[in-house]
Amino acid sequence: MGDTVIIKKRNKYYTGKLWPDLSKRLGREGRALIAVSGGADSMAMLHLILPPEEDRERIVVGYVHHGTGDHADQAEKHVRSAAFSLGLKFLANRVNIDEESVKISGFEAVARRLRYQSLNKMCESTDCSLILTAHTLDDRSENVLLFLFRGAGMAGLSGPRERHGNIWRPVIHYTHNDLIEFLESIAVPYIEDPSNQDLRFTRNLIRHKLKPEIVQKFGKGAWKNLANSAERLESSQAILREIEVEALEKALIRRKHRWLLLDTEALLLYLQELRVRTLILCWELVKNKESDSGYLPRSTIRRLLGIVHGNPGESTELPGGVSVRLTTSGLVFNGITQEDAVVWDMPGSVVLADGTKLVAEKSHRGEFSGISPYPGSVEYVDAGVTGDSFHVRPWREGDRFEPLGQPGKFRKVARVIKGTDSRSINVLWIAESNQTIQYIPGHRIAHGCRVRKNSNSIWRLTYTTPDNISSEHKE
Repeated sequence: MGDTVIIKKRNKYYTGKLWPDLSKRLGREGRALIAVSGGADSMAMLHLILPPEEDRERIVVGYVHHGTGDHADQAEKHVRSAAFSLGLKFLANRVNIDEESVKISGFEAVARRLRYQSLNKMCESTDCSLILTAHTLDDRSENVLLFLFRGAGMAGLSGPRERHGNIWRPVIHYTHNDLIEFLESIAVPYIEDPSNQDLRFTRNLIRHKLKPEIVQKFGKGAWKNLANSAERLESSQAILREIEVEALEKALIRRKHRWLLLDTEALLLYLQELRVRTLILCWELVKNKESDSGYLPRSTIRRLLGIVHGNPGESTELPGGVSVRLTTSGLVFNGITQEDAVVWDMPGSVVLADGTKLVAEKSHRGEFSGISPYPGSVEYVDAGVTGDSFHVRPWREGDRFEPLGQPGKFRKVARVIKGTDSRSINVLWIAESNQTIQYIPGHRIAHGCRVRKNSNSIWRLTYTTPDNISSEHKE
């Protein structure tokens, strides 16, 4: 079924037409995952990509089941059958779409995020270096209108890109009708998704109502020109991405995993458009990758710009579990939340969300002289007081503990560490046991867990920052 070469429209389309291009991208031994939904676009892509039989082990067909009922079941069977008939490896994965997430971000956005997560997992499990998706010229034209209505900037208007990370969209220059005609020419069936006719989805409204009006009033060329404009914007977008990365490098003071500190004075040297792009880039770097958030609304961006011009202490919350706070040191983007809390069993080690490593080892009085040679980084505590595990979590506003050498005085952690208020505090972890803060990694221990003369069991606690992080955050 898939090997027959059928000439149509002066050899414009034929089975395997795109394989030489993919083969070059993969190299001699590389493999690719082809995302196939069973619809016309992805089925056509599958046959346009189809390699000779001796190379078919280099292709994996992936299907993501969205749990949407009979259609999804039928589509999975169809794709599985097609893959087997062509001698291709097939993988399927089912995702669960949470209703609460749908209320926040919409079904399409949540489904898209879960779909790409699933495809990336399939890609890793099969040693594939590329994921192929069947976005077409029509998708690009629809995207331009969709994002224009949202008031999007260049980034939104230029998508979807032909190549982005490990994603390649080989049929981005083909129209949906082109692919339908190709499938008909080789007698390959496909499954029509009924949701594509649902006018409650904005994209379908554009596709079935607005597109015909545009083509009728301005001609078929007008529809294609929308996609052409997006492609030109993509080239400009690539140049601006290089500039925004350069701006971030100049304004960046410190960075950890899911946390960074930005020099606002350096940022203000750039035009507002570049400030916005740099702030968005900061958010993308620190946000929770598992979140539903794909973009920042205009209202949020305006709020961010206001904080850049504001006073220390001003803050806001962004999608993806990111908090932004203007401090006396700069603008802090913090993607570390209370959900990143962990249990640190002792003896043993734990790596925290920002890459910090904590190690607990058994010690003895002969090793401990009474004063730690490296306060904060190496500490000794009474295991009889702390117990055999710590609950390690991010610092919270209002946290109090009893500092070493100050018995009976429970003070705010922020003031003890910085000698100032919480507006200046940066990344900080709290280790507690028995509902009491016992240790602030990198800084100091509590008075109550100090080693005493009668301490029978002692823990030696070691704090190590990530290799790329300077110890200056312990100021």
